[in-house]
Amino acid sequence: AGKGVVDRAVAVRVILTHHVPDDPGRLAIGLVRREAILVAAEQAINRQLEKPIFASETDPGSSYDAYDMAMFFVSDRLKAPATAQFSPFGVTVIRMEPDFKWVVKGYVDSQNSFGALIRNRFLAEMTYRGGGKYRLERLDFWE
Repeated sequence: AGKGVVDRAVAVRVILTHHVPDDPGRLAIGLVRREAILVAAEQAINRQLEKPIFASETDPGSSYDAYDMAMFFVSDRLKAPATAQFSPFGVTVIRMEPDFKWVVKGYVDSQNSFGALIRNRFLAEMTYRGGGKYRLERLDFWE
């Protein structure tokens, strides 16, 4: 069985071989209770496994988060990220595309290797994964 998957036959075998009472009547009742607990646990695990890993209609991400994440990804590739000044939110183009893809297009002013302040335009494409997490799909720069 894979990670997070319960092999029912193994679980039943474990329950049957532990804490077996001497009285057959108690054994039957104990087995029924344990079987009910096992079924409930198995159903709970299956519900967890069926939950989507990706974003959903109720959690598609937000333009503010996409903007912040784009700044994070861009800063990570700059020579002097501490000098970065990004295009304001209202000037930056931010759009959501199908399948929870976010596209952020803006500019960043930052120092290059020689200390000169240079403006670079950028385009960041990200996929929202849910839970506030974004995966960078593409990042392009041009002057």
